[in-house]
This record gives sequence, C-alpha cells and structure tokens, in this order.
Amino acid sequence: MTQAVFNLVEATVKEDQDQWLEIATAAYCALPIPRPRIIVAERAKWDAVRFGGGVNFFFQSLDRVHSEKCVEQLIAVAIKYSDFHEWGTGVTIGLNDPRHVISAPLLRKKLEAGDSSALFIAHYTIKEKDDPLTPDAIKAARNFAEKAKVKFAYSLTPATELILMFGEDKDIEHLVGLMETAKKSDHQRYTMLWRSCIYASTPRVIFVARLLIDDTDLAQPNWRICDKATMLVQSESGVDFGLKYKQTTDERDVAIKKAKVWLAKNPLPAPYEIVLHGERVVFDKAESVSIQITIRNLGMRKLIAPDLYWGVSVIWDGKEYKRDPKHTGRWKWNGPGEVSPKTAWRTGFSLSEYLVPAEVLTAEPHTVALKDAFAESNTLTVFIEPKNR
Repeated sequence: MTQAVFNLVEATVKEDQDQWLEIATAAYCALPIPRPRIIVAERAKWDAVRFGGGVNFFFQSLDRVHSEKCVEQLIAVAIKYSDFHEWGTGVTIGLNDPRHVISAPLLRKKLEAGDSSALFIAHYTIKEKDDPLTPDAIKAARNFAEKAKVKFAYSLTPATELILMFGEDKDIEHLVGLMETAKKSDHQRYTMLWRSCIYASTPRVIFVARLLIDDTDLAQPNWRICDKATMLVQSESGVDFGLKYKQTTDERDVAIKKAKVWLAKNPLPAPYEIVLHGERVVFDKAESVSIQITIRNLGMRKLIAPDLYWGVSVIWDGKEYKRDPKHTGRWKWNGPGEVSPKTAWRTGFSLSEYLVPAEVLTAEPHTVALKDAFAESNTLTVFIEPKNR
C-alpha cells in the first residue's frame, strides 16, 4: 500500500527537487521514536519492520533529493513548517543537530517572532545551559509567559520550564512575579502558570513552591495547592516532612508547617555545598591560579556533574564572572556523570577558564570564591607574585 502511494506521488512530483525535500521532511518528522539519524550511513540501523512502510517512503523520497547538504536542507524545511509538526521537528533537530549548529539561526528568527512551535522545539532540544540557543530561548520564554494568551496550562510549559531549567535568577524571579500578580488579579492565569511548571525536573521548582505553600485553595479533590507545594519541596529537597497522599488535612498541616520551617532556614534550595581547598596560596601569574574544590551532595537526589560544574561562576574580588563558553560542552567532559546522594566529588577549577578581564588580574592579594544559583563556596585569599619580582 505504501509503495503504491509513493508511486502516485512520484508520478505527480516527477523531478521537482524542492517538493521531494518537503515530502522527505514530512515523512521523517512523522516517524515514531526512537529513530536513527538522517545520514545515509546509518540506513542499516533502520528497522523497516518496526517503522513500517514509512521508512522506505522516507528513503525513497530522500534519494530523489540530489544534494550533498540534504541534512541541513531537511532541518531547514522542518523548521519552516514546524507549526504543523512541532514534536516531529523537535525530534529531528535533537537527533541530527543537538548543538543547534545548523538550526540556531533559523530558530532564533522564529523565537524573536514569538512562534510557540519554536519555543516547544527549544524546550525539547536544549539540554545544557551553555547551548548557543539558550539566551534566545530564555528571552522568548519570558515574553511568552508574560504575554501569551493560552487556553491550557501545557501550552505554557515550554516557556516556564525553560526558565526554571536554564534561566538566571532574575528570570525565575520574573516568572514568580508573574504568578504573584496573576494570583491577585487573574486566578485562571495564576493557576495555568503554576500548573505549567511544577513538574520541571530541577530543584529550582522550589522557588515556585515558596509562593504556593500558603495557598489553601483546592488543586484537586481533597488536595490543596499548599499540599502540592509541600510535596514539591519534600521531593526536591530530599527532606521527609512526613507528607503522604492518604492523610487527613490535620496530618498534612503538620507536614506543611515543617516544610515552611525548612524553607525559612534554607533560602537556597539546592542541597549541596561547594568547598574550596587552600593548600596552595601563591601563584606566579593569574593564568596559573588553579584550586581544588569539593562538591558535597547533601540531598537525596543525584546531581548532574557537568551541568553543575559548568554552571558555576567565579567571584573574583567580590565581582562575579561567568565561565568562558569555549570551556564548556559535553564533548570536552572527562569527569563523572553524576554525584550520588550523600557523597562528595573532588575536582579542580582554573581561573583561566572564566571571563575575568585582564585588568583585574593584578600582582597583589585577591579573594576568590565560586557560586551558582543555589550555593556559594567559602572565600579564599590568593597571592599573585611574579617570579621576577
């Protein structure tokens, strides 16, 4: 049947390269997952039995596209028509252009235009804060969360989860501020905003829980918003407040009270510490400043080591400097993938990997510390003393 359909298409399209490219793109985006990448070298990995006639239809269409850049062209066409199949386009980019080398310029244009499908694709494909598309995606996410008129909470999820996963502190504060404002003036929007992001897999969801924990309205039958907020804090902090689903209201109130006490004592929600070790104090030049550090996981959840390590900023003489993007990327990672609960990981950091201006790297004593959105290390004093002094 599939071959008969292809024969009909072929008789109509003939040698029209542009149409064949669009047909191949549509066929690929519609395939189920997991699926191999587009490149012809991986054709042997395709399981025609599992994928059905769609595999042959795709490859027969792709064979009609006589171009050395068919992958780039297919991605461009997928983005052009992403409104029709945003999920399929997201999968296509995630498999074939995970670092957005090809797709970033095209997606930026759609993000700037407020295209919701581009936001969905960014949410689906961005896996690291240092992704080249992240700044544009966060900017678009802020605008969408603030201005978009949607009917369902899940329509806001790409925007709100992007902010929680990869935004700066100011972006999260902006999101929570939107919820606070909506809570006073537009209860339906307030509900959609918090429902859209409470399942984000990041401890930063505790910022949202702080707002919700005083709300006694029902989220669902016999389950209040404050109960849901307490469950979030309990889950993400790794601290057992005693909250369970089948409890009386009085029993849940006890757990909520414990959660509020914990929140008051823990203004930063990540249950880990960053410790600098000061065995070496004197360095002959700023470029050689290298310090051993320990990351201690005090919680009950695994920490993603590369994300945590690359997300840390250096505090040099009291001023914060970000990590140089040239020194990030999973292809450069040679450390552990995770830091297990109640364990520690010792590693090191080099000042040369941060965007610290040369004019502040003077030959004198300096203070240095590390921080991210949730934790700040102890502060050390180091001395830069050139050898020829």
